[in-house]
Amino acid sequence: RLKLFVILAVQGLVRAVKHKIVYPAASEYLPAAMRIAHIVKANRQEYESIIAFFRTDLLGLMRQFNINEFVVTAGHKGGFVRTIKAGQISYPAAEVTLNGDPTGAGDIFLAAYVISRFLEQQSIADASKYAAKLAARQIEGKYIKPNDLSLEDRK
Repeated sequence: RLKLFVILAVQGLVRAVKHKIVYPAASEYLPAAMRIAHIVKANRQEYESIIAFFRTDLLGLMRQFNINEFVVTAGHKGGFVRTIKAGQISYPAAEVTLNGDPTGAGDIFLAAYVISRFLEQQSIADASKYAAKLAARQIEGKYIKPNDLSLEDRK
């Protein structure tokens, strides 16, 4: 009866570790997590693992689990957001001026996307662009400061 908005980053649900090596593998908990998610975020490899696991295309998967938006990141290639109504909206990657560590960039992307999209009511295109910009800054080593995700004047 609670009206919750569930955002799922699938990272831990599509990987297994064997002998300290990470392999693509769907968790037994993936279907349950997908059933309660409104927004799902995956990188390209995770997305492909999910599609293979459920043996369907993205639109079929979204309909099966009633997912509102499916966000796919692909590093320097940008990515896309898929909705049932609006279709697929691609976004470019933001320029990274210093090669750095991509650790955490996907998490930063998702947090920035959600804040821009759902708290500030931005379009998918604008929210994706903003999120890509912050993810690029994370890669450059300009780690996100608390006020970077503030709802105040982000321009």
